[in-house]
Amino acid sequence: MVVSDEQKVISFWILGIDRNKIPEIYTKLTTDQLLQIAQSYNDEYDLEGVIYPNHGESIFFYEKFEHVEGYSWIINMNVPPSPYGGGDMVSLVFSDEKACVEYMFDPSGYPIAPHSDDD
Repeated sequence: MVVSDEQKVISFWILGIDRNKIPEIYTKLTTDQLLQIAQSYNDEYDLEGVIYPNHGESIFFYEKFEHVEGYSWIINMNVPPSPYGGGDMVSLVFSDEKACVEYMFDPSGYPIAPHSDDD
């Protein structure tokens, strides 16, 4: 199912949702807030990412996602290709409850958390 904002600028897929529950889902974050958090994270950790919010494949909502309590969002960002291989995209995994990036998938698809002292 594709969901779009009123201006039809941002659209995204909703995955992992029982369609009968959609009227009962109330997220804390708006797409504007997600984009602001993503841009701040991008800048703070020098990811050099570009988000294309008007592409239907940039923002995803999940009712459940691994290692995230409650609802989650994923924003895909294009990044410069690495000389070490992998793709040209990273995926930021957000907690709707905490309003923050929990972790991200690097261009090779590995989960990492640049903001964590453990990495």
